[in-house]
Amino acid sequence: MLTDGAPWYLPVLFASCLLWVLNMTLRESLQSRPRLLQIVRYAPVGLTFGLLLYRAKGLLDLDPTHNEIVMVLGDQATFAERLQLLMTGQGAIEGGFLALLLFSLWCHRLPSLNHATAATKEFVQQRMMVHTGLWSVLILTVLFPEAAYSSLSSLPQHPTITLSGWSVLGAVVLFALLLMMSGELIVASAHSSRSDECNLLAKRATMKMILALPLAWFFVIQSGVFEPLWWNRPDHDPWLQFAFIVLVYATMITFYHGPATMLEGHLSQHPRQSITLGATLAMTATICFGSAFLIASKVELFNQGSGSFFIAWRVVSLMFLAVCLGLLLPAIGYDSAHRPEQWWLRLSLLIVMILGTFYDVMFWLLLPGLAISGGVYLLLPWCLESTNTVLQKRAISFAIATIGLGLLIFMMVDSASLAMVMLLVLSPISGVLSHYVLLPMEQRKASQTA
Repeated sequence: MLTDGAPWYLPVLFASCLLWVLNMTLRESLQSRPRLLQIVRYAPVGLTFGLLLYRAKGLLDLDPTHNEIVMVLGDQATFAERLQLLMTGQGAIEGGFLALLLFSLWCHRLPSLNHATAATKEFVQQRMMVHTGLWSVLILTVLFPEAAYSSLSSLPQHPTITLSGWSVLGAVVLFALLLMMSGELIVASAHSSRSDECNLLAKRATMKMILALPLAWFFVIQSGVFEPLWWNRPDHDPWLQFAFIVLVYATMITFYHGPATMLEGHLSQHPRQSITLGATLAMTATICFGSAFLIASKVELFNQGSGSFFIAWRVVSLMFLAVCLGLLLPAIGYDSAHRPEQWWLRLSLLIVMILGTFYDVMFWLLLPGLAISGGVYLLLPWCLESTNTVLQKRAISFAIATIGLGLLIFMMVDSASLAMVMLLVLSPISGVLSHYVLLPMEQRKASQTA
């Protein structure tokens, strides 16, 4: 296998992807060495393509040293079975990863950016590479296990694993697209304070997300990720765990982060925006703690009574430690969008949940709280910053109704997993209320007073 003959290969791939995270800094320091800069850019692509070629050659030759061939196909496999294994096994992960890397390098050629300036196109490419570099570290850690690239000590005489169906390929393509479009929305939101040249990119990415997310949710729900047993061993299937993480991330980016950035662009600078930030922090802490306590009480894995209380306290404390560090980033120059503190607050919350879930199952308890607070946040600026009293009262009513609906779901639904799914629906509902009810009211008032 690969790691037996070239043990350095996967570590070099990991290091090259890690360099993408530092892409913007390296680009400035390597301006006088364009060839070295190109190596940094294309090294992950070349190494991943090499993995795919190595796997394809092994399948073509039915190489018995390849674990997949021995455990899935045997030595009498047809060409169609070999092709199916390449497209639905570990090769599917490698192909999806390669597509994600290539998209990051070529995203500046998207039709949505045809009329953008060269500076904007370069901005999009550089930030997309950073976004992909961060996700690459997680992908290589979770979906590229050493066992898939090293020889087994003992091989079975006959195949022991069933060949996966073609639906696996569709799932890999779907979740790779979700990561690509999430990156588009993140980059477009980061560019929103500079100009409106990325608005079309954000709108098209949002439209594609609205079409893709229902399919992804259907795939995850019917796969059994929300069964009670899942809480006891959520990482027993790394593919499914990673898919669920990507799905939650894409949903929150589409219906929480993206609309919130758009709303901040409309409100622009406001004397009370610091009050909004403080209220957001307080509201998020309160809602996340309460929802984590209630969800923990529904899960047998966690202790009941005071045990659930201390688990909720622990996970929310860890979350806000990371959030406070994220809020320091605008002070040292990492400013994004119209209100950088709120921008980094939202991203910090998502990053904590994503990384935390691979560390401990208790971090899943943050999900319903983030869904509710994310929905309320889209209404909170109208409650605190609007001068239209009618609009303000309506926004307060919507916010109270959203929190009340969340509490009703907690009380009426016994299954913790089902409650989590239902609470995620609150973000899209609040986004619709904020942008299709409250925003038109504000625009009508502005046109009447002009």
